[in-house]
Amino acid sequence: MKTIELSPDEVARRAMQTPMQLRVTAAQDVLEKLPQIPCPLDHEFVKQFYIRTIHVPVLQGEKFTLVVSKIFKADFPFFLSKGRVSVWVEGQGVVEMQAPAWGFTKAGSRRVILCHEDVDWTTFHRTDVKNEEQAEAEVIYSPDKDSEMNIPAEALKELKGAL
Repeated sequence: MKTIELSPDEVARRAMQTPMQLRVTAAQDVLEKLPQIPCPLDHEFVKQFYIRTIHVPVLQGEKFTLVVSKIFKADFPFFLSKGRVSVWVEGQGVVEMQAPAWGFTKAGSRRVILCHEDVDWTTFHRTDVKNEEQAEAEVIYSPDKDSEMNIPAEALKELKGAL
């Protein structure tokens, strides 16, 4: 059997083309056409870190707010400092989390987050840039614009095995 070497870009593109990710994309396309709830985003720069905090409200009278995460280019830690969520990640299923909680996000993954109550979710990204636009362009994967992702070798091996 011949082994095919894939670029990080191709691995990311294929990872986003799994049947479940295609469903997430289709659902996101429908959700984006509905009225949106403002979710303020705070940006901080501390030494060599870009820190993003999203504040997700659950409107009075509603049972939840649904969020589809961005796709990030590298692994990073996150911290849930407020709220309770049910988080779906491909390959892991649904994980329930109550603040305070923390964890790690793998490069190229995308989450669907059901916020049961108001949520503050913070992510930490290593970067030398010091403004929001450059930091977001550096850390957030955009399939239409980006050509490469920084996917760790073990994740590449795992993804190649699944393809």
